[in-house]
Amino acid sequence: MHVAAVRPTYETEENDLAALSIVRRGIKGIASSFAKLPRWYRVDYALVDQQGGMIGVAECKQRTKAYETVFLSMGKVMTLLDYERIGMQAWFMVSLGTVAYRIQVTAELVGRLDTRMGGRFDRGDGDDREPMVHFPLDLFTKLD
Repeated sequence: MHVAAVRPTYETEENDLAALSIVRRGIKGIASSFAKLPRWYRVDYALVDQQGGMIGVAECKQRTKAYETVFLSMGKVMTLLDYERIGMQAWFMVSLGTVAYRIQVTAELVGRLDTRMGGRFDRGDGDDREPMVHFPLDLFTKLD
């Protein structure tokens, strides 16, 4: 019998507060409200219309340094694309310092992006190394 290993949770309250700040800015013009999703959904928020219907999802990240690309794990991207396949909007929202950005994730877009092995090396967790999809920052919409 195979028993799956339990991965440590690295998300902190600070991460959750940053994601909340990002999604509040990011939903303008695309959704009326949002709801935090349980961790097993693998994305941060459900996006909700005025009638309470779920119209999409958002994954939110805070980055401390700006590069030419913003990366997201292939696992997260695949989850976003699962929602896109059933007709929902899939958004990647990110803050770089005080500036926030968003990009709608579609299969067509992801097919044009660069995917490389990457991740974190500072925690001594081998599972932190994984395929990362690199989204060029110039494709994002800057938020107010």
